[in-house]
Amino acid sequence: MNLREIRLSNAKDGIVRHFFESCDSKTQFSTMLPVSALNPAGFNPAIRTTSTALLQLKANIQEDGEILQELHVMYKPPRLLYVIADGHRRWEIARQLGFDKVRCRVHTEGSLEELWIRLNRYTRKISAYEWMCAWIESGKRVQPSGSILTNIKLALEIFGSEDAMRTWLIDTKTSPNIVNTIAEVHGALDFESLKPLPTKRKIGEWLIRLKQQDHVRTKIGECERTEKNKRAAKELSVAKYIKRRIENDLPIFDEES
Repeated sequence: MNLREIRLSNAKDGIVRHFFESCDSKTQFSTMLPVSALNPAGFNPAIRTTSTALLQLKANIQEDGEILQELHVMYKPPRLLYVIADGHRRWEIARQLGFDKVRCRVHTEGSLEELWIRLNRYTRKISAYEWMCAWIESGKRVQPSGSILTNIKLALEIFGSEDAMRTWLIDTKTSPNIVNTIAEVHGALDFESLKPLPTKRKIGEWLIRLKQQDHVRTKIGECERTEKNKRAAKELSVAKYIKRRIENDLPIFDEES
């Protein structure tokens, strides 16, 4: 079996088919649609269709001469509008390569957001950053689960608004998981003698602007490597140092203490 046959087999028999086996065939059908008739989901993270993200798939499609795996789109009446739930990369490549039509599975019922979630979990892993982008741009209709949603909501609480999250997290391609580092830094500074402490937002902005996440964790980690009888003094010393760097908007230099 050559590479094309393997890809065709995967396209036909891959894990995504298990989702459709449970679907009512009356609510979906397969057909060829003009590439120009398709529209991207407004909440699909842009990072998922960058030139880097398209590179390997585009090479495969060029080698095959066709798109082997159908796209999944939602039909939005009354206008003849097809919105992509799964297949944004294939659609973008089809546009770049000048394809006139692509095979699509059209869904006529259900939620675009839910379909996007269920399909993209199988085709390309959704990162915490991508979940955050989709959550905000969908008006919170795209709902991740577990710790990712918890961290996204904590980020909103820390930065104060969705616009601020766009500025500090989305535009800088920063994961919402930065809230864990923000909490770690805020906890490390929590000495009575150092109050008032920098706000969590100020800590977050400092971490992002100066790219200090790894450096600050290393600095805090110095306390764990200190002898127990000297650890309390070391923790206070490190906390004073980090607070000073934040207040003066300066990066951490490992050689300083």
